[in-house]
Amino acid sequence: MTCMDSAKSSNRRLPLETCEVNKRLLPVKGFYFFFTSAASCLSPYIPVYIRDLGVPAYQVGFITGAQPFAGFLFKPVLGFAADRLDRHKEVLLASVFLCLTFIFCSYFVPPVQTSTLISNDAFKCTPYSLETIDLPMTLTTSRNVSEYGDVQNKAICDVGQEGKSEIAVGGWTLTFWLLFLLLVPGLSLHASVLTQSDAYTMHVLGEEKTKGYGRQRLWGSVGWGIFATVSGFSTDLLGDGNGQSNYAFAFYSFLAFGVVTLLLVGFTFKRWDQSEPQSMVNNVRQLICKKNVIVFLSVLFVLGSSFGVLETFAFWFLKDLGGSQLLLGLCLTVNCIAEVPFFFFSGKLIEKISHKGVFSLSLFCFALRFLFLSLLVNPWWAIPVEVLHGTTYGAMFAASTTYASQIAPPGMEATMQGVMGAVFMGVGRASGSLIGGALFDMYGGVVLFRIYAGVCLFACVVYTLVSRWITEDLETGAKELVGDGAPGRGVDNPAVDKDGNRGRGDVERVTSV
Repeated sequence: MTCMDSAKSSNRRLPLETCEVNKRLLPVKGFYFFFTSAASCLSPYIPVYIRDLGVPAYQVGFITGAQPFAGFLFKPVLGFAADRLDRHKEVLLASVFLCLTFIFCSYFVPPVQTSTLISNDAFKCTPYSLETIDLPMTLTTSRNVSEYGDVQNKAICDVGQEGKSEIAVGGWTLTFWLLFLLLVPGLSLHASVLTQSDAYTMHVLGEEKTKGYGRQRLWGSVGWGIFATVSGFSTDLLGDGNGQSNYAFAFYSFLAFGVVTLLLVGFTFKRWDQSEPQSMVNNVRQLICKKNVIVFLSVLFVLGSSFGVLETFAFWFLKDLGGSQLLLGLCLTVNCIAEVPFFFFSGKLIEKISHKGVFSLSLFCFALRFLFLSLLVNPWWAIPVEVLHGTTYGAMFAASTTYASQIAPPGMEATMQGVMGAVFMGVGRASGSLIGGALFDMYGGVVLFRIYAGVCLFACVVYTLVSRWITEDLETGAKELVGDGAPGRGVDNPAVDKDGNRGRGDVERVTSV
């Protein structure tokens, strides 16, 4: 939707705004809605799904912990390939297709084979006692009459329920390896798809990228908020009544939304040409040597680490306080609701306080969020605390994406988005899970959250001071990187597609919605 001042209105005393749908942006909105809806049906429940297949906890952690590190490689590599080959749409299509294939195939992985181990004490035998019976490893629970080994006497035995326990056969099972080989690349491709789509969104928005990105991205939050709850409810509703969840609806909903996304990209996304870098390797070297880029990536690492801690241990901490599943679901809903207005108004917020101001604000709100969580006694007070998620994720993610697009050298937009995603959702997020796990295990959630509150507050102060020092480098760095007369690219010029159309779909000074 496009809103503009009614300059031609006859009523000069009361300027009005007229709005119309910007059809050029509908595919972008649809992509974020359907692709994020697909992810919401399954992503929050993947660790639980793996556990229900009989995979032990440490192996679940191995799978989920490997994904951010794999994503750290996938994002910049695929972005680099798209830029180098100038085949952005084709790389995006292939990534979406492979992502759907890998993740959906994990639905057909067989569960871990388990056996019922029965102890000697569980047998109640008459008239003889079992004195020296060498019991086999596996017994079926329905077996009532047993004759073993060297025992010369026969005994009729009943097996008490308290003597039975289900155990997994073997350590690193076939189930684990199949899940590892399917989910790690699948989830890494999923993360890469988002960074590639962000690069395309920057191209479509052109010079409206700062104002317009958040208004496209918020549709992902809408989709997540709707279907994450529906999918979670369905897994319990379709279960067997004995606490065993049924994930059929979640997987097939993921596939359905994913296919819609694939068709949307294939038939509505346009191929576009961009300025080809003179030397991609030299541009990368020049880029990472910039002081403003080094500071930007450092801040992203702290933000990603904080995000990883909250994502992994906030709900765990609330459960330790006695929080219910209903509370956790409500917190997730509040997260999504809080994201929407911050995505929508992120452009105005960036214009008001700048990208660097948004990063400082996000660090400060992370500090508050950690501090408030550490002070909780009643877990239900976590709901108002989760409102801060709008700043710590919605505003921050919009600012970091648009800032990465601005500082990217010509022809390297997808590469820069991949680098940003690799630092934030890759090594940053993974470090939060690893460091947070060690601190949570040794000292508990209260100490963990207060340590991170101090880290975020310290980073906020340091970044605010350092960002003043690198102001001049930021202003000249983009000119140097875009220099040499690179056409059709830069902060002030929208990208141009193959038909010669500008990135924005309107000719007047408007705000794209």
